[in-house]
Order: sequence, then structure tokens, then C-alpha cells
Amino acid sequence: MLIDLLSQLQGDWPEQQYTSVSSLRHRQQYSQVFTPFAVAEFMAAWGLKVRGGVKKVLDPAAGLAVFARALKAQGAASLQITAYETDAQVLHRCQDVVDYLRPSMDFEFHAQDYLQSGWEATYDLILANPPYRNFRELTGREQRVEEWSEKLSVTLSPATNLYVFFLLKAVAQLRVGGRCAFLIPSDFLQQDYGEAVKQYLLRNGLQGIVAFAAEASLFAEVLTTSCIVLIEAGSVAETVEFITVNGMDGLQGINATLDCHNEQSPGVLRQRLALSALQPAHKWNDCFQIKTTVRLKHSTLFSRWARISRSP
Repeated sequence: MLIDLLSQLQGDWPEQQYTSVSSLRHRQQYSQVFTPFAVAEFMAAWGLKVRGGVKKVLDPAAGLAVFARALKAQGAASLQITAYETDAQVLHRCQDVVDYLRPSMDFEFHAQDYLQSGWEATYDLILANPPYRNFRELTGREQRVEEWSEKLSVTLSPATNLYVFFLLKAVAQLRVGGRCAFLIPSDFLQQDYGEAVKQYLLRNGLQGIVAFAAEASLFAEVLTTSCIVLIEAGSVAETVEFITVNGMDGLQGINATLDCHNEQSPGVLRQRLALSALQPAHKWNDCFQIKTTVRLKHSTLFSRWARISRSP
């Protein structure tokens, strides 16, 4: 029985069980999109490379503690994990998970919204998959935009989506040398509101972004392109790694130092760009593309026959 429990908790079983007994309406109410365990393991493995070691961990949108489970699967112990979760149903079902994590981890759950918590605490490692909610659905967003802009010395747009507030606050709570890995939608790379986000990340230790190809959707109930943003606070790296993976197999071809196991890892495209070349106002999707041009023998340019314009 113990072996069965360990195999279940070191996988997607808790999330699958919860999904089977909870309604889609309830999950949508809380903007719940659960992290695949394989993705959580990659994020945990990268995060554990923190200079000076990991003691204090934050999970600002804990769900069923998939990141804590992934850390344990990576052999981490003696961690102080602070977690925030607002859904009472999830908190109730998390008891078995917390029992599994103890006594090797000190796990502290807060039944409250992380965004309403204080900013004073700092952490060695922050792992998160924050709620996916459009800015139009947010109450009090103008006040939050103003508060975050003032605290972080950025100029956020009123169109900023919810996950961005989680990301920026988390980065602000990293101790120098600490690491942060966030699984979020990749729309900020292209949208106008993302300019301030990219600016903030560039000046606060952006190490890399792992993007999942459009056909490699991670979530059954949400149609979105996803990426993992990797931050090391206080880093003075001169380059940023942009990696595209075609699903889980590609992700497993990258190790915790962001190096491929070999230069021809299948399902992985990578590009390292100089920090000085990255402009926040530019669209960053092109950073992931290794550009090749193939001209077919009988092809001609589209512009010879038509042009495209966008109506105002």
C-alpha cells in the first residue's frame, strides 16, 4: 500500500482524482489548471540548483501541492514550504498529500489569496502555476495595477492578466541568488501589456523561457499556449536561453542546468540571445524560432497577388 501511495503522489493521480469528483464549473470559478507532474519535476530540478542551497520555498497557488511532491521526488528534504490556496475543496483533499510530505518537509498552508499577503518575507525558491484569469474578470484591478506599479517601479497596463501579478510579486520576494520558475500563458511575449513585464524580468535575473509548441497543449480544459519563465535573482548573466519543446518528451531532453543531454535532443529547439539584444517593446515569439527559409521551385511571393490589411 505504501508503494502504491508513493507512486500515486509522484504522478498526476491526486489531480486526476480531484478532477473526477469536482465540477467543471467549480474549477473554472477558481481558475484551476493543474500542473502535469512531469512539468513540476522539471521546474523543481531547475529550482534546486539555487546557490547556497534551498531552505525556504513558496508556492503561491498550491492546488494539490504538486511542486512540493516534485521536490520530494527530487530528493529534497528539510524544506520549509509556505503555500497559499483559496479553494476549501482543494485544502480538504490535500491532507493526505501533506501527511506524505511530513516529516521531511515543514508544510504551512494559508487559506488565503497570495496577492493579499505581505511582501516582506523572502524565499530561496518559488514555484508556481498561478490562476489563468483574463483581466476583464478581475475586480479592483485598477487599484492592483497602481499598487504593483508603485512597489515595483514599472508601469503596468490596465490590461494586465492575473498571472502577471503573481509572477511579479514572487520575483520581488526572492532573496539574492534565489530562483523562481513559473508556468504561465505565453501571451505576454506578444501583447502590448507584456512590455512592462519583460522589462521587469530583464532587470531582475531572467535566465530563460521554455515555451511549449502550440500543438503541445498541456491542459485538457484550457486552450492556451504555455511557457515556463526561469528567474535567478541578482544574476548578471549576459544571455537568455529561449527553448521550444514539443511536449513532455522534449522537456525531458533538457536537464536542470538548461543544457540538452546532447546537441540534437529530439523535440527541442534552442536559441541563446544576448541580454542587450532583447527589447521589451518587441514581440518575443521570434526569439524561439530557428529561422530557415525553403523556397519551392514553382513558388512565388504572396505579395505579388494580394496584400493584407487590418481594418481599424
